[in-house]
Amino acid sequence: MTAFDVPDRESCTARRSRTNTPLQSLVLLNEPGFVEAARGLGTRLMKSDGDDRARLTLGFRLATARQPTAKELTVLEAALARGRASFTAESARRYLAVGTVPADVALPSVELAAWSAIGSLLLNLDATISRN
Repeated sequence: MTAFDVPDRESCTARRSRTNTPLQSLVLLNEPGFVEAARGLGTRLMKSDGDDRARLTLGFRLATARQPTAKELTVLEAALARGRASFTAESARRYLAVGTVPADVALPSVELAAWSAIGSLLLNLDATISRN
């Protein structure tokens, strides 16, 4: 809670201050609970109907409650392509092993790792974390 400048629970605040620190980024990218959440989103997107573009649109809508712009969708498509190209079977296995909830073994590990990275990207957007 300290990393996110959250007030203690001993007093009430009407409005929290908005902050963005490097420590928050490290928590959101590396804490096992957030890695598992990103994997959960990636799993949901992989299991949803449609092509990659439809799945990326769904993920963006789930994370931000709005449709992505054409430019945002292009960035997500490029990130997915990079994820697919950069994960090996071994690196995907290590990435998917983070946390206590096991990854869905019915899904191809490299593909799931790439979609989990998209989940992480979506959950770490400024629009997801701190925008109203």
